[in-house]
Amino acid sequence: MKCPFCHQELPDDSRFCTACGKKIPRCPTCGKVIETWSRFCTNDGSPLPDELLADFEAPPETPDDGHFRMMDQSLYTPPEPPKKKGRAGLIIILIAAAVVAAAAVALGVFVLINHRLPFQSGGSRGSAGISAKETTPFEQIMPDSPETSASGTETQPDSAETPASGTQNQPTPPETPQSAPETQPSTQETQPPVTIEHTYEIIAGDVTWEEAKRACEERGGHLATVTSPEEYETVSGLASQHDLTFLWLGACLESDSDAWGETAWITGEPWSFEKWYPGEPSLTDADGTKESYLCLWNVAYDGQDIGWTFNDQRNNIIEAVSYAQGQIGYVCEYENEVSR
Repeated sequence: MKCPFCHQELPDDSRFCTACGKKIPRCPTCGKVIETWSRFCTNDGSPLPDELLADFEAPPETPDDGHFRMMDQSLYTPPEPPKKKGRAGLIIILIAAAVVAAAAVALGVFVLINHRLPFQSGGSRGSAGISAKETTPFEQIMPDSPETSASGTETQPDSAETPASGTQNQPTPPETPQSAPETQPSTQETQPPVTIEHTYEIIAGDVTWEEAKRACEERGGHLATVTSPEEYETVSGLASQHDLTFLWLGACLESDSDAWGETAWITGEPWSFEKWYPGEPSLTDADGTKESYLCLWNVAYDGQDIGWTFNDQRNNIIEAVSYAQGQIGYVCEYENEVSR
């Protein structure tokens, strides 16, 4: 093999280059030599720790810097955004209804302004009133034509002044009925109920909790949260199908003063379920390192198989448990909307 830094020919089991003195970086999962800077092993696809990439020259930043690409990203087709439903017909109907209502109001105002109510009998109206003679809607006052009384003599017109407006009583025109605006049928469609479907995926790889969290988010999900006995049965049943011992879950303590049970899952869900290994949580390791990250592990107790249980761990399990190499993985959870 060749040194990935100076390209010096070396024996296949070399750990350091005899020419440049640098440590030969190898994938912690499959042992393949890492030849170039990459977030994932080109052999088995497992995430590579940052310390293995320190001697390589990092690639230039891209507009999507901060999000490393998954190996199978070329196979991923992003979902098309939902198309907006046409609403032009509804807008036209609403405008037409508004025009009809405005026309009806205008017609009513016009009728009220031009309507003339007949004066009723009852004496004069002020200084310009008319005679006590009763008038009807169809009777016009003719000041220049004398009226004939019942005795046969002519009756002279009243000398009182005409009203200040100078208008004569006109017959009342019939009212025009107003048409009510048409009620348009509702165009809103009944949407089917939507539920959230949870799916899980277990991925093997000797990664830290922080690296596992980033990897799940890159895949479009998050580290799994186990908030009920039913969810525990689902996740532990899936975990039993893999030859792994440690599986990272989506919970951690935010500070040294936090305690398990008082914190929440990374999704904000309440701490409503727990299944600790006997004697756990311990909060600190034997060497005094804080154990602030939650994992699911399958370790016997007093020689008896007790199944998958909770255990708090440091960020990097291999630092404390060397035999854990090749036995680590993480559980990703995905949430999808499903129409019923």
